[in-house]
Amino acid sequence: MTSRKVVLIGLDGLRPDMIRVETTPHLATWRSRGVTFANHRACFPSDTFVNMASLVTGAPPQGHGLIANDFPAAASGVRAAFHGASIASVDRFIAAAGGALYGATSLGEHLAAHCMSLSVICSCSPGGARLLHHTAADHRHLVIAMRENQRHDDREPRNVRDENGADSDSDGDGDGDGDGEAVGDILSRQVDLFFGLIADDALPEMTVLWFGEPDDAWHAHGFTAPRGLRALHRLDGQIGRIIDWWEHVGGSNGVQLMVMSDHGHVTQGKKASVRTILEDAGFSVAGAGEEGDADVTIVPGAAAGLWLAGNNDALARDLSSALQASPACGLLFSKGKNNVDGWLPGTFARSLVMLEHERAPDLVMTLAECENQDGTGRAVYYDGGGEPGASTHGGLTRDEMACCFMAAGDLFKEGVTINGFSGVRDIAPTLLRVLGVGRPRSMTGRVLSEAFAGGRSDGAENRREVETVGAAGYAQRLSRVRAGGAIYLDEGTRVE
Repeated sequence: MTSRKVVLIGLDGLRPDMIRVETTPHLATWRSRGVTFANHRACFPSDTFVNMASLVTGAPPQGHGLIANDFPAAASGVRAAFHGASIASVDRFIAAAGGALYGATSLGEHLAAHCMSLSVICSCSPGGARLLHHTAADHRHLVIAMRENQRHDDREPRNVRDENGADSDSDGDGDGDGDGEAVGDILSRQVDLFFGLIADDALPEMTVLWFGEPDDAWHAHGFTAPRGLRALHRLDGQIGRIIDWWEHVGGSNGVQLMVMSDHGHVTQGKKASVRTILEDAGFSVAGAGEEGDADVTIVPGAAAGLWLAGNNDALARDLSSALQASPACGLLFSKGKNNVDGWLPGTFARSLVMLEHERAPDLVMTLAECENQDGTGRAVYYDGGGEPGASTHGGLTRDEMACCFMAAGDLFKEGVTINGFSGVRDIAPTLLRVLGVGRPRSMTGRVLSEAFAGGRSDGAENRREVETVGAAGYAQRLSRVRAGGAIYLDEGTRVE
């Protein structure tokens, strides 16, 4: 290898405070070799497929158009539902949209236009592998989805069911529960495939290794539970293999190694159902794909999407008021009447969280914080699988929004922690700078120039903006930070 290359490791759901010598010895030690961003933030909703899209486009959801992990056909604008975990659903969506998955140029497309390649080896859901490089087949780039051994390249296209069979799905992301030997085997084979690229002298300009852990295990067991910690330690062992190669071979040959996560995790406290809240208030409710007329269609989650029937303003106000009356209601967003307020009383404007898009739900509701099951620590209401004590994400608590980004190589500072804010959508323009490629106009994230050797010391100055709105006994607060000309979402909460 003579030219500069980038290897990006994605660790699904890793909280930055869980990188410690006792939990992740390889990562914790390697971190001192490069630069760490201490205030890195996800895009909202803090879900995997939303942030995968922001990673590869360098744009927020209102720029790339994937406004949730899942949304109904009626909201898609192309008469095709979107379910990010399913490769079949993603492909149907792409076909219905005339080949355009994103409303912004993706990394794979942009690198191909500059005669460069992007390879992806992904052990989250097959749909996630497609989202990371949806035009791989067009450019004869390599994409391997470990969960079903689904491979698309110029040598041997195939679709072979993984020998371990279908994985269970406790969190709706299309993955397993992160526990057991089968998952360990998948992670090991994923790293083996990466080393196969190196042995074949086939490492492209950019490689993405996306791991479905620790997200799977933490959804099932919680990030502090013994099984959740074992899964994290097992993952760190595989990352250690890559770090060892980089320290002895890759780094000295111009490979820049980056490690990121797409969101954090927060503990599940009390069970809640947005559907039940509304049905108890007298509204008719449908799930995505359910037949028949209803007042509202819901896609539940830590950031629930609600699409209202027709243009009934009175219905919208009544429904919003019913949600605000529930203790499980965290933050509420609707179409903006200005830069802060939504048109519905007490709601924030969707644009405040960069979610103003034609596909966006009429109402987006996060679930409120509540007491942990043992009376200690931060927790949230949850509307999904798992038990109290397991963990989740999607909302706007700082635990969900805080994520990781670290980089090391001859271009980057060594042993430096940067406190200036940064975000998932800044990664693409930064790695394009590494490769010496200009960025497309749709890529609105910023180049993290403070990470490079010779860059300014501690990043852009952080300027905090706090907004509060409310109505009739309900109030909510959102904290954003401006840094380097960009806006980052720090946290949001209901105000009691």
